[in-house]
Amino acid sequence: MTEDKHIHIISACHHLFLRYGVKSVTMDDIAKELGMSKKTLYVYFKDKKDLIMKVVSSYLEYHKAQMDAIFAKKLNAIDELFEIYAKNKSELGEMKAMVLFELRKYYPEAWKKYNNFKRSYIPSCVEENLNRGKKEGLYRNNLNSRIIAIAYTNLLNLIFESDQFGEKEFDFKTLYLELFYYHIRGIASEKGYEYIDMKMKKMGLSK
Repeated sequence: MTEDKHIHIISACHHLFLRYGVKSVTMDDIAKELGMSKKTLYVYFKDKKDLIMKVVSSYLEYHKAQMDAIFAKKLNAIDELFEIYAKNKSELGEMKAMVLFELRKYYPEAWKKYNNFKRSYIPSCVEENLNRGKKEGLYRNNLNSRIIAIAYTNLLNLIFESDQFGEKEFDFKTLYLELFYYHIRGIASEKGYEYIDMKMKKMGLSK
């Protein structure tokens, strides 16, 4: 399989899974979406589990690349958080609550890969941001960066992986925005508060 073909199939499957869930989308659905026969699809992927594992791996690589691109800008800690918020908000518009639930229940190997990445990479990124924000005077000096990083990651998990919040009552973007407010205002210094208010007004996010 050529690299372009591989990317095309993985990308198409990624969007299908986000919209409809991983369980309900069949190999027939995927083949139809791609305009190829199911037999041809099986030339490229051993089975649906193999396909889902590759979709998850591709997503994690993409997510890390996007995050690295933000980090490379060398923004201050608050600007960096706003950039991450904007990136994640755009992705959450497509996601259905059932996606992660189904991944965990029906495809445990792919879930393990996703979960291991999330539990190691995300806390390390949050902790680095917290440490830099303290040095810049934008976050409170008395923060325990490691504890806050782990706690924030677990709050993200609560939103995206549990049934505590009904999808019909709250969509992911609303939940993520509230958690963003909760986190950034909880860690800010007085100087940071002033900067956050200015940023939120510019972005139309002020409450």
